[in-house]
Amino acid sequence: MQNKKFLKAIINMNSFIKFTFNDLDISQLNLDINKTQRSVLMCIFDNSDKTMNEISYLVGLEKSSFTRSVENLINIGYLNRNSDLNDRRKIYLALTEKGMEIAIAINKIADKHFGDMLLKLTDTEQNEFIAALETVSKYIKKF
Repeated sequence: MQNKKFLKAIINMNSFIKFTFNDLDISQLNLDINKTQRSVLMCIFDNSDKTMNEISYLVGLEKSSFTRSVENLINIGYLNRNSDLNDRRKIYLALTEKGMEIAIAINKIADKHFGDMLLKLTDTEQNEFIAALETVSKYIKKF
């Protein structure tokens, strides 16, 4: 019985996450990037200390799709690829100045978007919801 409840909760959470991020409208920025590239860019913005493999895992993309997105972001001048000086197998991605400006602009839009979502809840519900997400995050890290 627990497995079914677990699966249902995961499916609901996945739908919520997709809805939340797919509804994020950055069209006013007139960027030539898709939602996948936006996710990669924002993941790097939040995780600049992680390797390319770690970012790929965090974004949840297959290596080929991730590499294609990264190449596009490099080609339009939003990212740089850097090798670790001590271990050339480790590759880090860094936002360029242009990429940083774009990421900050997207982050501002996201802050407003998520703030608007939270306004649908009372203050108590917001606190409960955020506490619940923090609890789930704590357990996700164990997996």
